[in-house]
Amino acid sequence: MTQISGKKARESTRRRDWMILPLLAILTVVCLSLTSEKVSKLIYGEPKSAVGVCLNVSHPDTGISGIPNCKTSEMDFGVPIVEYKFDTCGYRSGIGCESNFPGAYRIVMIGTSIAFGQWVKQQDALAARLPIDISERDGRKIYLYNEGMLEQYPQFVSTHVQTALARKPNIILWPVTPYDISVPPLDPVSIRFLIGGSGKNLGVVERWKTYLKIKVFSGSFSSFEQAISEHLIRSFSHTGTGFMLQNILNKNEGRYVESYLKLPDTESGYLRVSPSLTWKKDMKSFEDMAAVMIAQSRAAGVPLVVTLIPSRAQAAMLSSGTWPEGYDPYKIDNDVRSVITRHGGIYADIFPDLKKIPHMENNFYFSNGHPDANGDAILAQAISKEITNGLVPDLEAFDQAQSVQRVGK
Repeated sequence: MTQISGKKARESTRRRDWMILPLLAILTVVCLSLTSEKVSKLIYGEPKSAVGVCLNVSHPDTGISGIPNCKTSEMDFGVPIVEYKFDTCGYRSGIGCESNFPGAYRIVMIGTSIAFGQWVKQQDALAARLPIDISERDGRKIYLYNEGMLEQYPQFVSTHVQTALARKPNIILWPVTPYDISVPPLDPVSIRFLIGGSGKNLGVVERWKTYLKIKVFSGSFSSFEQAISEHLIRSFSHTGTGFMLQNILNKNEGRYVESYLKLPDTESGYLRVSPSLTWKKDMKSFEDMAAVMIAQSRAAGVPLVVTLIPSRAQAAMLSSGTWPEGYDPYKIDNDVRSVITRHGGIYADIFPDLKKIPHMENNFYFSNGHPDANGDAILAQAISKEITNGLVPDLEAFDQAQSVQRVGK
């Protein structure tokens, strides 16, 4: 009888253990996750965004626009809080809506978030640095009006050509990024779905959800599983724990590039020597858009100048001078140059200058891939050097011996 009772007690204990141990494991994981989140936020800060309060909800024909005289701010992991001020025309220009500057050389810059100057103070942004650098080379007063827009879908950049021309510029400058090529034009139905009619402000994670929706609508994913996989990767990477782990594991330049190249094709495929069918279609869509924009600017007698801004991983490959077989950071640069020049635009190639900057990737934020203040300074110097070397009519440096100052970290 005692043996039977003992056996029953042991079985009861085992059943209890099978219930308690998994619960303890789950509780341990939860506690560790909460702790790591708190630690990461103490070290890197916590993402906060209120940019939506200064943005008009996208319209299927015009895209996102800024609210005049609005002021807001945002921050990200490892990025100090940044304030955005919109002028009376709804842009982050820093010079108001004035378009007539007698005797000055006038530039209008169009584009998406990097042109806008996201994640950097206005005085440190590309739009603020560039006219100073060009003026030092050209010797004239340079005014640059920034029509780059935050949270903008790339297809709507083309609608800014006419508004840019209305300012009677000497040139229109369009900084292009791999993102601008990877998101093909969407139809009005898709855009309305993405907008949702709610005007909801988008946080960091929500932006990536929107990006995924864009890719689904454009047919960029080969399968639903691929879409889910990228969504999960993005969601985790934008948690404090995910960012901290990535930041620790990818301190080494080579390891960071290797990790980046393992991302889905929708994210890193532009670096392949032989791009996928999806990227080929995206490039064709970009060419169609660029052709229209160049034709509009040429009809008005205003040159459209395009330059490609590299991604953080691309910058790492350029400065190190090494990359795995089957990949080439110059591939998309050469493709964009071919597209722009084939249709009569002007291409300013800054890659030869950027490759001279040691560890160029350190001038981009790890959390969001945008250039920091030092990165914008380097980009401004490289662009000013290229467009004052005789490439652009009536804009030439008085001292051709000047070279890009090495301000890399």
